[in-house]
Amino acid sequence: MTNLLTQDHRILEKGPLEFRPFGTNADGQPIQDASGIIVKANVEYLDRSVNRRHGREAGARAIAELVRLLNERSLDPAYHVTPDFLRNEWNSYSYEFVMFLGEFCKDLSGDPDFPFAVGRETLISPVIKAMSLPLSISEIFGLFPYFGKKYTRGSLSFEVVQVTASSAVIRMRLSDSLRRQFGPYQRACALMICQSSKAGLASIPDRIHAMQSPAVITDARCMAEGDECCEWAFAWTPEGASSRFWPMMGSLATGGATFAYLRAWHPAMSGLEASLVSLLAATALGLFWAHRRLLKDMAAHRQFMEKQRLAVGAQHEELCRAYLKQERTTVELQQTVAQLTSLNLQVESLNLELEAKVQRRTNELERLNQDLAVANSQLHTVDHLKSLFLSHVSHELRTPLTAIKGLVDNLLDGLLGRMDERQTRYLTRVNVNVHRLIRMIAELLDLSRIESGKLDLSPAPVSLCHLVADATGQMQPLVLAKHQTLDIRRPETELIIWADPDKVHQILTNLLDNAIKFTPVNGRITVEIGREGSHSATVSVRDTGMGIAPESLPKVFDLFYQSHHSAAKSAPTGLGLGLAIVKSLTDLHQGTVTVRSVVGRGSEFHVRLPIRPTGNPLDCVGSSHEGSQ
Repeated sequence: MTNLLTQDHRILEKGPLEFRPFGTNADGQPIQDASGIIVKANVEYLDRSVNRRHGREAGARAIAELVRLLNERSLDPAYHVTPDFLRNEWNSYSYEFVMFLGEFCKDLSGDPDFPFAVGRETLISPVIKAMSLPLSISEIFGLFPYFGKKYTRGSLSFEVVQVTASSAVIRMRLSDSLRRQFGPYQRACALMICQSSKAGLASIPDRIHAMQSPAVITDARCMAEGDECCEWAFAWTPEGASSRFWPMMGSLATGGATFAYLRAWHPAMSGLEASLVSLLAATALGLFWAHRRLLKDMAAHRQFMEKQRLAVGAQHEELCRAYLKQERTTVELQQTVAQLTSLNLQVESLNLELEAKVQRRTNELERLNQDLAVANSQLHTVDHLKSLFLSHVSHELRTPLTAIKGLVDNLLDGLLGRMDERQTRYLTRVNVNVHRLIRMIAELLDLSRIESGKLDLSPAPVSLCHLVADATGQMQPLVLAKHQTLDIRRPETELIIWADPDKVHQILTNLLDNAIKFTPVNGRITVEIGREGSHSATVSVRDTGMGIAPESLPKVFDLFYQSHHSAAKSAPTGLGLGLAIVKSLTDLHQGTVTVRSVVGRGSEFHVRLPIRPTGNPLDCVGSSHEGSQ
């Protein structure tokens, strides 16, 4: 059994709608708990009441907000509503939906008595009023269970306990279906239905028979208070009592006055004669009043018939419009079904084609994946063999080249006797090329170790200024040979970096060698040391060489890549490993290297490395090394 909450707990606490609001229920049965007339009455009364309070456009805004709130509680978009949909009295709804709508209307109107007010103003519809005009008030109360069944489809049951000419006792009960829909919020929902229903019943005397006041309501029992049903007693002034009393009194008064007149002014007339004349006068006056009442009743009857005619005509037109609308809807549904059937056939055909294409593409992808896996395995094998080959060849070439270099150095030093100028020139060229070969072999060995992951760093705190000084000093002979100018710009404060000194020295040497190589005779090379923030040191190597073409900039750090700019044809060539090794060694130090270049104006390589800041001043100020001119 459901534990019922008090009437203070409204159904809005429930969250989203639990039951379908209209259409068919889960069993496929049509939902007919409440007529669309009830929903339309709530919506139109909300519109009027809000307009009266806040202006003409406020009602439309309130209804739009009502629609938004209702749709927010309906998780299925198929059950979202519009203002026109709510105003369609031919719809039918679940009572759970009607309760949500009633609570929202009460909040939006700002009137806590909204259910009572809407019941008093709108429950007696024009159809009920037209059907009830020939009936007395007591007869209307006696027939109310019929009207209740018509508009609530059995979800509410009304029972006439007692009806007299001036009073009636009516009971109302909720069906089991409504109790399931309301759940623990049954009392709050029953209170709302109770207020609306009893207000509508109390308005029968004044709204149907134009009496001066509605019936007086006395609550006997209420489901909101825990009773099994709601029971109300209604009392009103009996119809026709005053209209028959005064004509009767007038007739009697006329007869008495006539009798007194005849006895006073015509004493010769006998008492019987005077009585007959007085009765005749009273009867004539009674007939006059009866004729007048008959004319009034006939006028009322004609008015009733005219209202009936207008109501029937309006109902007929409404039914015609509804029928035409239904016919249009039927045609549109048939067209939609035909279109959907055609689309379904097309979709099925497209699905078959798509499945076939997907299967073909899947087979192709599987084959390509297999080929790719084989190619990848072959590439790994070739790459491994390449690394082994480079390592072995480099080691095998390194020993004889070192021996050749030693012998050439001995000859140049004059250990085997003095040589003439021509012999010295030739041996110098041999020595330069041997040095280049040794450098290439060293680069190949470094590349092999980097690719195999065997190149280990030995980081330590080291002075960046000292490393730059060593590298530039080592490259000074090449600068002098091309009559170039080498500028070094250093900070006044020492920069200690956390790095492998040998690998940073190699980075600097490769960058300087690259700048010297591609800078023409009498050119200028600038090395600038700086810092970025508190965690990074920078070294920039800038030259006035031929520059790098824009399309080559993204590739300059690739293995074996050499720029093919036309200006570079006269420059010495190498293996294209120097900048690739610079990039790899910089990455190992968790640093970065970037390049900027303008063709014909030179290039600038910018290296960023991690530092350990220190405040010790260093006596290394900006200096310049200039080759001979």
